[in-house]
Amino acid sequence: MTDVFYPALFEQKVRRLADGYQKRFGELFEYDIKAELARFNEYRETLKKYVVDGVSFMRSAQESDAKIVIEGANFVTSSSTTLAGIIGGLTLNPRNITETVGVVKAYTTRVGAGAFKTEDTEEIGTKLQEIGREWGTSTGRRRRCGWLDLVVVKYSNSINYYTSLNLTKLDVLDTFETIKIAIAYKIDGEELDSYPADLNILNPAEVVCHEMPGWQKPTTNARTYDDLPKEARDYVEYIEKFVGVKIKYIGTGPDRDAMIQRP
Repeated sequence: MTDVFYPALFEQKVRRLADGYQKRFGELFEYDIKAELARFNEYRETLKKYVVDGVSFMRSAQESDAKIVIEGANFVTSSSTTLAGIIGGLTLNPRNITETVGVVKAYTTRVGAGAFKTEDTEEIGTKLQEIGREWGTSTGRRRRCGWLDLVVVKYSNSINYYTSLNLTKLDVLDTFETIKIAIAYKIDGEELDSYPADLNILNPAEVVCHEMPGWQKPTTNARTYDDLPKEARDYVEYIEKFVGVKIKYIGTGPDRDAMIQRP
């Protein structure tokens, strides 16, 4: 990032990169270097106030007891979004971490290709897409949807050691008569210990599901845990018992106040 603030050096590096791509792709490579450099001449002053020495900035914030909120989103970055990645990437003192919240939808979604053992490409998946409005706001691209996969959630917890969970979009399940939850994978009838790292094991694995009755009542107006239907509370409590982490927050709608906080 610092190269941007040294115009001559930045231009030299951009031209070197462009020349390399031009030699590789020939006429297929269309790139206006002058226009790109002109854009950065405009951006430079705007960017300057946002660029800091990360180590110094984070040390100062921690020494002043500032509250620091960090959010990681998997499959959209090449960096590590785990707790360990946050500590190393931001030079965060692990002793200063007071809470690690795992945010998980009440069902599972994914964008793009990749493993998704509970994906439903028929009625259930379509219904989750429609009720949950699971499509990109700018592209309109539909997200892949399926039942909640607790094998994945438990695996994520074994990496990040959550202090609590935030279960979002519980209201999307309000109209389902029955609800399934993935609780294990099997290969040749034998249950796997955890989420496999080997795709040759993951791809043919059979999903074991636990089925629960739906509540078929609206939860969008619920503001306390006791406001939820019994079946919804059973769903929440099954998840936290399986994962071994308390669900402290429950989202019941798109509004900011549609969030139940349990003591």
